Amino acid sequence: MNAQMELEYGRRKIRTARLILRPLTIQDLADCHALRQEEEVMKWQPQGRPDESLTETAEWLVRRMTQNDSLTYGIELQDTTTGTQSRRRVIGLVASHALDTLPTCGIFLAPKFWGRGLATEALTAWLADWEREKLRRRSAPNNSNDHDQQKTTIEPAPTTSTTMWAFLNTENHRTSKRLKLSAMGISWQLTSVLGLLILWTIFRLQIVNTAEVASLIFMFEWNLYKTRKRQRLAKDLNRDTSCVACAIGYNENPKDFRRCLQSYRSHGKSVKFFVLALDGTSTENQEMMDIFHEEFRTTGSNVLSFPDPLGVMVETEMKRRNQPNDAQNLQRQSQRALRHVCMRVAEMIDQQGDLATAQRSSPDTVPSLCILQPHSGIKEIRFAAWLVSKVIADKLGTPWIWSTDSDTSVLPDCIEMTVATLAGDDKAGAASSSVMIRSQPCSLLNLVYRSYFQAGVYTARAFCAANGSSTILTGPNTAYSVHALAQALLPWYLQTFQGAKVWANEDAHMATCLGQFGWKRLYVSNALVMIESPPSWTSWLMQMVRWQRAHHIERISSPGSIFTDDVFVFLWRFKELTILPLLFMANIKFAFTGQPLVSGYPTLFSGFLFSRAILGFYNIMRSFETQVNYIRWPFAVMVYIFTLPFAFVWSFLTIFVDFSSGNPRGNHPTEMQYIAFGIWTITTSITVVRVIYRGVHACL
Repeated sequence: MNAQMELEYGRRKIRTARLILRPLTIQDLADCHALRQEEEVMKWQPQGRPDESLTETAEWLVRRMTQNDSLTYGIELQDTTTGTQSRRRVIGLVASHALDTLPTCGIFLAPKFWGRGLATEALTAWLADWEREKLRRRSAPNNSNDHDQQKTTIEPAPTTSTTMWAFLNTENHRTSKRLKLSAMGISWQLTSVLGLLILWTIFRLQIVNTAEVASLIFMFEWNLYKTRKRQRLAKDLNRDTSCVACAIGYNENPKDFRRCLQSYRSHGKSVKFFVLALDGTSTENQEMMDIFHEEFRTTGSNVLSFPDPLGVMVETEMKRRNQPNDAQNLQRQSQRALRHVCMRVAEMIDQQGDLATAQRSSPDTVPSLCILQPHSGIKEIRFAAWLVSKVIADKLGTPWIWSTDSDTSVLPDCIEMTVATLAGDDKAGAASSSVMIRSQPCSLLNLVYRSYFQAGVYTARAFCAANGSSTILTGPNTAYSVHALAQALLPWYLQTFQGAKVWANEDAHMATCLGQFGWKRLYVSNALVMIESPPSWTSWLMQMVRWQRAHHIERISSPGSIFTDDVFVFLWRFKELTILPLLFMANIKFAFTGQPLVSGYPTLFSGFLFSRAILGFYNIMRSFETQVNYIRWPFAVMVYIFTLPFAFVWSFLTIFVDFSSGNPRGNHPTEMQYIAFGIWTITTSITVVRVIYRGVHACL
């Protein structure tokens, strides 16, 4: 065996010019305790403080020696003249963990060894050894049967080293993405060429609508197949699918809020901890807090109030740290400011006691915490909920966070299935489940809202998500990787548009941020949550406009993502930017002049309506929602279809309205919006009458 490489406890001892990297032993306790007593070292660790006793260090060392999802090496400084060890044995540590989910690594040295290039030397050697380890299997020492040994065997994925380098690259935090159809092994360039040829053929044969419906159905089925495959893989590998769950409360209806909390109480096996984030003081949210205490059987000790919004605290710390005209260190200092606030939050949580175990009287109960901060807007409270959930997830050692709104009812197995989809793909950063609309009351508005999902959203979202490029991560039902969320959280919060902070597109921009860091965004169509429909027609219209405005802002502020993300995203965006404006202009011209915008417009228009009906019918047959009113449903689909072009155009014309409002959901339509939508309704009615008249006349 090469003298430079020795095996110890099944792992390599690594030598460099000045260092020796080797597995830790119990004899290293004194050295590790001295190292973990250094305040400058420990303030950057998840613990955030030095060890209080030798016993605490011993417990940490035992975990590092025996934990199967952790590879920790001690760093020794050797005599460069003789090659022997120096007097002090362990001067630092280099380690990786979470091999079954997203491998990450870290390194720290005693302060007196800083500034000598030792960390770079150790980390370079450690990563080189990791690269070689892709060719062999690591197995924990085990005398059990073959089945148990299989469960403890770890095979690093081919892209593990790339993921680690991306995590360590603090300058830009971006992974190098290789766009390909992984299931078929076809490069994205070849896919693009074939796609253009197919599109040209479809255009020449004038079967656009049929081809579009066929492609949407195919991509939906393909996405469902890949989702189930990921879920099976997570189960076969016995990966942990428990998570920290959070609900964002914002002036919620008490009845809906109670249903939300009751749904979480039944997920004790999937949820390790539950965080409720309320926007406003305890006085403003007294009714919601009473419901929280009643449902989770908690007391006031489970309430944590922040004097200022956490986002404002991060921005204040950034201003304190950043120097004028120092753009190079801006991102680095911003991340340090975020870590500083995270440590402050962790200290406040520690003062609450061991919340992770204090309330868990049985395996099915869910320990919980309610956080409050001054009223400032939906994005501020969402940021606070995610930041606190991340801190708690780090404390509990869980790699997943589940997030919903406070009116969302989580159906059985939804959290477990969504998180399992993430756990089955190491490149996935987030996954959204499907949505079901509460069926009562069964009004026309309720049917229109449900048709929005049944006639388009199920298949539309699957088109991009089938290749891991979902363009939106809906607030009521999304799971995140803690590591992915930590990377994207600050860029998401600090987004500006035309010099102002953006509040209106939090769901769409999170998908964009995760895509910029190279994370997949998935859509889990076989997991369901239940939400409420808007209370009125004006609320529905404003919601449609707000959603479309969010996509406009993303297209303008991040135009490069259309071309660099995925070929499917490009095709989808191209369709959005052409079909809806053409429908808007064609509808107006045909209504007032009787002349089509393009040749054969009545035929194309009828074909479009028929294809929408076919697509909606397929969604009903394929979706996991069973209650359908077949008599009212076709009319509801027509109302939804005719609303879309207006929402698209009006949101673009009013793109600077409400995008920086702290509560865009609470705004009401203006008089101009009422007039504009009234004109559009009349125009649409005339178009429908003309199309029906021409169709009847042609038949006669």
